[in-house]
Amino acid sequence: MLEDNNTPKFLWAEAAKTAVYLLNRSPASFINKTPYEAWHGHKPNISHSKVFGCAISAATPNIPSRKKLDTRGTPSLLVGYEGSHQYRAYDPIARRVLRVRDAKFDEGVARKQLDEPIAPAAMSEFIGATPIHEIETP
Repeated sequence: MLEDNNTPKFLWAEAAKTAVYLLNRSPASFINKTPYEAWHGHKPNISHSKVFGCAISAATPNIPSRKKLDTRGTPSLLVGYEGSHQYRAYDPIARRVLRVRDAKFDEGVARKQLDEPIAPAAMSEFIGATPIHEIETP
């Protein structure tokens, strides 16, 4: 998972935790059902599954200094799950893992290697947007 998405190596624990989460919800041939189903007695809901390492825009709580047209999300990477509709997102600017519920996913965006924190201007390249100071006006 780390190699496929060029996810930083220091997120190996998040990748391992996500792999276990997904394996427990995948069919096992020796019991003819998923381990989750054997333990809980019902089939797991996997409709919330997304691509590990995909770009997401995690909703941030209300900040008093934020204006009406300011961005409401933090560009992050999906690194895991916290239940059925909560996700673990790595914020490369703050260099921390967040628990988010409201997020927009872009599973088709291939991200670049993050050896150090990305500057906010370079972060727009990560999510495919154009920084406002680079937009040319006619």
